[in-house]
Amino acid sequence: MKLAVLGATGGVGLEIVRQAIERGHSVTAFVRSPERLKPFPDRICVNQGNLLNSSELERAIYLNP
Repeated sequence: MKLAVLGATGGVGLEIVRQAIERGHSVTAFVRSPERLKPFPDRICVNQGNLLNSSELERAIYLNP
């Protein structure tokens, strides 16, 4: 399953990413600051952007593999 996780660097978001990877899902994380996602190198797609920018959000959700 493909998942887009908004707020992936927060406590709940990180846990969702971790569990999704463990279950073999494809994860796209949309974040302001990707530094907290370093424990998942090459295991997720990270898009940096602003949640309030609709074009950035649309690109992150619909145009990623």
